[in-house]
Amino acid sequence: MKAHRWAGLAVTLLLLASSANAQEKLKILLHVDSQDPARLEMAFHNVHSVEMHTGKKNVRMVVVANGPAVKLFLKNGSKKIDREIKVLVSTGNVEFHVCATSLRAFGYKPSDVLADCQVVPAGVIDIAHLESLGYAYIKP
Repeated sequence: MKAHRWAGLAVTLLLLASSANAQEKLKILLHVDSQDPARLEMAFHNVHSVEMHTGKKNVRMVVVANGPAVKLFLKNGSKKIDREIKVLVSTGNVEFHVCATSLRAFGYKPSDVLADCQVVPAGVIDIAHLESLGYAYIKP
């Protein structure tokens, strides 16, 4: 429950900070590194919450998965996760990045990943790059 409050507080602070410059889109990076589906569900909830409070046109979000979390993004995995990702990607303001290094470590190939996800060479480099572009880091 504490994680929910911290995530909510982080989103609120981001929204307040973004109101100073309304022309610029809010940029959020959600980092998922656990194979626990509840963590990914929390990331989905965070995405929906941000969209509800900012409007879909006012935000760009990237969910980056590395470590054991990459297993949640495989084609032969949960149909529920696949459907949710399809819905979120279809809005045009949410992307899902999956770490190729982690995939290799667990014996998977980029072709094993859901079609609506982008495979990036290294999740940690992707996170650092997104932060350098002004994306706010949130770990659900």
